[in-house]
Amino acid sequence: MISRSIKVICIAGALSMGIATTHSAPASSCDALCELVSQTNSGLTADQQTPVGPAIMELRRLSGMTWEQLASLFEVTRRTVHFWASGKALNSYNEEKLYRILSAVRQIDRGAAQENRDLLFTAPQGEMAPIDLLRTGQYADVVRLLGAGSGLERPTLAPLSESARRMRMPSSPETLVGALQGRIDTGTGRVRPVRAVRVKKQKQFDDA
Repeated sequence: MISRSIKVICIAGALSMGIATTHSAPASSCDALCELVSQTNSGLTADQQTPVGPAIMELRRLSGMTWEQLASLFEVTRRTVHFWASGKALNSYNEEKLYRILSAVRQIDRGAAQENRDLLFTAPQGEMAPIDLLRTGQYADVVRLLGAGSGLERPTLAPLSESARRMRMPSSPETLVGALQGRIDTGTGRVRPVRAVRVKKQKQFDDA
């Protein structure tokens, strides 16, 4: 959807700029305009190769954020984020925002979700917290502020079978919304003391 919009903008820009009817000039001018449009003021291009559902789950895993914090990041409800995690389509604005945030978090990844979360939610003195910069679309500023992380090298995985893919699908939004957030009572069972049993030995008499 976004790439199609970029092509339309390129064509419209080429017509409005009155480019000469040569073979080389229109192509180069359109390419330059495409590059300008694909790179917003964030300075980061969106990588949309990962489907929406896995992209949401990867963002949650890398950032260490809760569902509520993810919802606040996108300024939507938690239920909406659950729908996204289940594969429901996003509008073009939130879709681009998702992939740009994921791209930024991948770059600053320190290899541990807790460390990444601490970095995102800690505001340097006199500056905005990186999580607020992400919320307002300043993705490149987050990378410049936190620097590139070492992260963990992601291995190339073989495609999952259909049965394995079904087993790994996220729960339905209704199940996630209705999940209990309280602690699970494991119970406090008592251990009964072991009673010693005395065994009486019978005397055996040999027959005379």
